[in-house]
Amino acid sequence: MRELMIRVYPTRNIEACPITATLPGTLKIGGRAYLEREDGEEVPCQLSILNGKITASWIDEDLKAEVPREYKLRIAEARREKPHMSITKVKGDILEIHEGEELVTRYLYGYDRVRPYMYPLNAPGGVCLTEDGPKDHVHHRSFWVAHGDVNGVDCWTESRNHGYIRHKNFERLESGDVYARVVALNVWTDHGGNPLMDELRDIRIWRTIRGDRIIDFNVSFRASYGDVTLGDTKEGGLISLRVTPSMRGLSGGRIENSEGGVGEEECWGRRARWCDYSGVADSRWLGITIMDHPQNPRHPTYWHVRAYGLFAANCLGVSIFERNPRLRGDMEIKHGEAVGFMYRVLIHEGDAARAEIEKKYQCYIEPPRVEVVCQV
Repeated sequence: MRELMIRVYPTRNIEACPITATLPGTLKIGGRAYLEREDGEEVPCQLSILNGKITASWIDEDLKAEVPREYKLRIAEARREKPHMSITKVKGDILEIHEGEELVTRYLYGYDRVRPYMYPLNAPGGVCLTEDGPKDHVHHRSFWVAHGDVNGVDCWTESRNHGYIRHKNFERLESGDVYARVVALNVWTDHGGNPLMDELRDIRIWRTIRGDRIIDFNVSFRASYGDVTLGDTKEGGLISLRVTPSMRGLSGGRIENSEGGVGEEECWGRRARWCDYSGVADSRWLGITIMDHPQNPRHPTYWHVRAYGLFAANCLGVSIFERNPRLRGDMEIKHGEAVGFMYRVLIHEGDAARAEIEKKYQCYIEPPRVEVVCQV
């Protein structure tokens, strides 16, 4: 059995937070990993390779400000049972992601679809919080990425001459006890199939934390085929959701943001660090938060969020959101270069105040410092 000592240094009180630490490059990945606390409690841990480095990820709970916590990393014999967070390929170009026996979501990527997307998006307990292809906006596909002007091509709607986002391959499919991870390479094309740019989509779905479901959603665009202009339009969302009808603002749901805005009038076209959409689903008041990472271009992002159910982060439609045609939001990506965006999606009970979204946003942007202190 191999062992490392890991210390966590929280700067604030934290109820629960995903943490990832970089480990020495000599460590071999294999077997079942877990962290052993000083009191002997075992904490599920997942080893992986991220950006060429070995990492350990886990969920830390009940951290106290300025009180370090120490773990021993243990690697034991591999277990044969199914991992807690699992990915399964099923027919029809679909991935199913489960937590235990419960379906979290499906990733739909076949060529019979205009673009890859996730549906359903379920809260813990199996309640679906999204809608796929509603009659009023058939191109709203539950949980997706799209933009309405890529070198002049409409990659937002499914109208005549629309563009496509085509799945090329999976760079990584990872199941484990802490998270499931899907890394997909896509190509954006015009209606005739001519490539516009490549997209790398990295989705990490964490095991449920005290009733919260966390999805880290990172997307990057590479100008592999020539210069790319992401045009100034409100018709787009670098991360987009369409909430289920019972949660809509028009059905009594609640839209709110980090700056105190409430409702479509105070949140649509406004800049905010996070935005939350909550309402009734299956007799429960549930919510979805999208968090915009401070390292993203043009942070804090503008929000294309509507009372009829659309919920999207769009930092590109500046002239429309600011109601000033002289302000342009076009983004240029030079040939061979790339631009990336990081978001966290949080599914929770209650509205933003009850779920303490601001505290959880701070955990996202500034997780506790971690130190690998010694090898035994």
